[in-house]
Amino acid sequence: MGKLIAKLLVVCLLFANSLAHSQNVNVQAKIDTNSIFIGDHIKLSINVISKPPTEIIIPEIKDSLGKFEIVELGKIDTSRTNDELRLSRNIILTIFDTGYYFVPSLNILYLKKDINQFATIQTDSFQVFVKGIEVDTTKDIKDIKGIIEVPYTFWDYLPYILIGLGVLVVAYLVYFFLKRKKTKEEIAEELKLPPHVVALKELKELDAQKLWQRGEIKEFHIRLTEIIRKYIERRFSIPALEMISSEIIQSLHQIDTIDPNLTSKLQRSFEISDLVKFAKFVPLPDEHTFCMKVAYEFVEGTTPKEDVEQPKRRKMNFGNYHFANPEFFWLLVLIPILVIWYYFKHRTIFVPLKFSSLEGFQRTKPNLKVRLRHLPFALRLLALVFFIIALARPQTSSSEREIETEGIDIVITLDISGSMLAEDFKPNRLEAAKRITEKFIDARKNDRIGLVIFSAKSFTQCPITIDHAVLKNLLKQIKSGLIEDGTAIGMGLATAVDRLKDSKAKSRVVILITDGINNTGIISPLTAAELAKNFGIRVYTIGVGTIGKAPYPFQTPFGIQYMNVDVEIDEPLLKDIATATGGKYFRATDNKSLEKIYNEIDSMEKTKIKQTVFTLFTDKHFPFVLAGALILLLEILLRLLVFRKIP
Repeated sequence: MGKLIAKLLVVCLLFANSLAHSQNVNVQAKIDTNSIFIGDHIKLSINVISKPPTEIIIPEIKDSLGKFEIVELGKIDTSRTNDELRLSRNIILTIFDTGYYFVPSLNILYLKKDINQFATIQTDSFQVFVKGIEVDTTKDIKDIKGIIEVPYTFWDYLPYILIGLGVLVVAYLVYFFLKRKKTKEEIAEELKLPPHVVALKELKELDAQKLWQRGEIKEFHIRLTEIIRKYIERRFSIPALEMISSEIIQSLHQIDTIDPNLTSKLQRSFEISDLVKFAKFVPLPDEHTFCMKVAYEFVEGTTPKEDVEQPKRRKMNFGNYHFANPEFFWLLVLIPILVIWYYFKHRTIFVPLKFSSLEGFQRTKPNLKVRLRHLPFALRLLALVFFIIALARPQTSSSEREIETEGIDIVITLDISGSMLAEDFKPNRLEAAKRITEKFIDARKNDRIGLVIFSAKSFTQCPITIDHAVLKNLLKQIKSGLIEDGTAIGMGLATAVDRLKDSKAKSRVVILITDGINNTGIISPLTAAELAKNFGIRVYTIGVGTIGKAPYPFQTPFGIQYMNVDVEIDEPLLKDIATATGGKYFRATDNKSLEKIYNEIDSMEKTKIKQTVFTLFTDKHFPFVLAGALILLLEILLRLLVFRKIP
């Protein structure tokens, strides 16, 4: 009996000790509500208290708790004292089904120090009623909540930045490759062009670059002499590129068809260029201009009168364009293939959804962004088309054709003496004459026009040429003081006659503009008029200047002062010159009357002349490369900023 009582006491003591230890850990769990709408959030709070402190393990929770999805899993908050340990955690849950659901209990582990083993305590479970949202089918469908805006970061932009840079690099490489590439056919076409056409084109390009004006004097003279040497080699079969300047001039003197004056001027031009290239000589601005004018004069003066053989006309493709590599157009086959691929890919991104009624959808209209959702793909296709066209190398074809036009040969002879600075014309007589003369040149597109300037002496500013761009450029360079002051009307007229006497045109005209009285020169105006009459050259004379007095600027120690000076024009002489040559005399008293005079001269009879027109072979791929690159960049920006997709 005593043994039985002893055993019962031991069991009671063990049970009491276990009960005491289990009561040292307390777990509390609660939710903030037991009824929510579908998709709403519910907060589950868990608190564990241990007296005295012991090791506690809260189970690891992943992405769901029963039927509930975890929206946010809070961190475990721990606080400890000498006799107590507190742990707490908040968990945000949601669910997307309706009905009654339970938040399951959680097993909390704690260490029983007396036996050094873990025991388990469970939290309470909670029932939650999830309510649905009643749908009013009479109203349009709309979002339950607004769209969450995802902020952009640098890493979002980086792929598009790299793609854009890649596009620019590819576009530049394509442009560089096409620009550098020159086929044998193009070289052959260039060789077919007459030497004077190639030389005049290169001179025009060199003049437009304004090298010496920018300080690149040596480069200017190297290029200039190289153009002339190449022209001489092709035109006269003289190995000019391998000869020194003196040998070239000596060879040219032996050719009877070349005017000795042209050769002498060319010799002086070569001397200036050689000094620049080999002796670091710095010419005056007038000397640079002289060298360029001599180059034009030499080429124009040695151009053959007739070309025996003309190259065949190149057949134009697509209007004014010829494509050097049309085989690249086969790449356009990719366009319909890509469209078909895009269509089937677009169909696969839709998934079927079942709705009880489509009535709400039928009243919903797509916005502009939805309507234009295919725009980026269309822009990409358009960019591809432009790149394919660029690879096919569009070009303007080289050709030569002979046309009949209505035109005459004209030499404009302009007085640049000091009196032309009088300001009865705006801004002064010389500038007004230059501006109105430029308009006259623009109106005479098919005429060959030359330019002579004179004061005490005369000078050919530009030989007669059909290249009006060069003519207008030389016209703009005219200013008072280029030649010694004075008024040598006879010298100016004689130089103009010399320019026209060998012209084959049936109608040859000199337009002489002056504002004074002949007071110098070794040739009298009437003698020059007689020469013009003998060569069948008609002279139109224009006296410029108001009636009476005109304001003239004088330079004084106190600056520019204006004084009224008498306007003296030898009208009887100018009338005699015009009458003797079958022309007409005009008096211009202001800008408007001078323009009317030019218009009247413009309306005179014209003569049919044959004119050979050369069209050079030029690549036109760059606009297509640029257009493709810009369209591709636009497509990338639209995808990045407007039609952005969130995976």
